Amino acid sequence: MERSREPSPTRQDPNNYRLWGLIAGGLFAVLMALNLLLAKGIPTQPHELTDFLQVAFAEAVVCGVIGWVFQALAVVFGLRPPNPFLDEQAQDFDDVPDGPALRDPTDKKT
Repeated sequence: MERSREPSPTRQDPNNYRLWGLIAGGLFAVLMALNLLLAKGIPTQPHELTDFLQVAFAEAVVCGVIGWVFQALAVVFGLRPPNPFLDEQAQDFDDVPDGPALRDPTDKKT
């Protein structure tokens, strides 16, 4: 028995990973820029660098959670960024347009 390739009309993807990445990444970039400004540059001493990386990891986790919450709310309310990979004509991929470049050169019907 072959499974249908078409998505179920009742199932919706509960996550929008691109939006999650945009929100979390943007928030993380802002927080890291603030950390670097407040620390007056990149730490050079080993103990300072270790502390900086621990703070960066903690901020990344927090930004990931906050990003997920905001993208989940956006999905619930139907807000999604446009998908550049979604093609309206993707359903018609089996249509072969007529044209001299697409004809078989060995075909003598013309």
